Amino acid sequence: MTMFEEAPKTVTAMSEKELRQDNWRLKGKIDKLTAQIEMLKSEPKENNEYLIRLNNALVDENKRLRRALNMQQMPMSGTPNEVIQSICNYYSVTEEQIKSKSRKRIFAKARHLAAYVLQTKGFSFKHIGQIFGNRDHSTMIHAKKSAIYMIDKMDSFEQSFILGLLK
Repeated sequence: MTMFEEAPKTVTAMSEKELRQDNWRLKGKIDKLTAQIEMLKSEPKENNEYLIRLNNALVDENKRLRRALNMQQMPMSGTPNEVIQSICNYYSVTEEQIKSKSRKRIFAKARHLAAYVLQTKGFSFKHIGQIFGNRDHSTMIHAKKSAIYMIDKMDSFEQSFILGLLK
């Protein structure tokens, strides 16, 4: 049994102090990445492919961390549409994409995590399957199992986002 199978207990046990510490850690990482990006911009411009790739990676990570910080500060609620919208915003996908039949990794990941959160909030697999385009309940059971595996492999910021949805 993983720690996320008992997530509702963990979430209720999280104190306001712990949530504030997560916010401070996020802000610190954002500031560090912003400084690294500025340093790269000030270096001599050569056709150095490595510097270009590093700059792009830092910019992407900075955007992801800012999105995570914004999501932590958003109040989360429990209706299926609000959960789906929160996950769509976090992963920068649309509701149509998350409900589509597409097997693209980002869409499937968002769909599986949304199914996990909804099931944890008490929705039946049958109902969740109907929400996601009349999928079979067994597909939603697989989605939950996949989500638990994914959550165990996520970094702490993504994990705290998912835990925030479970409140």
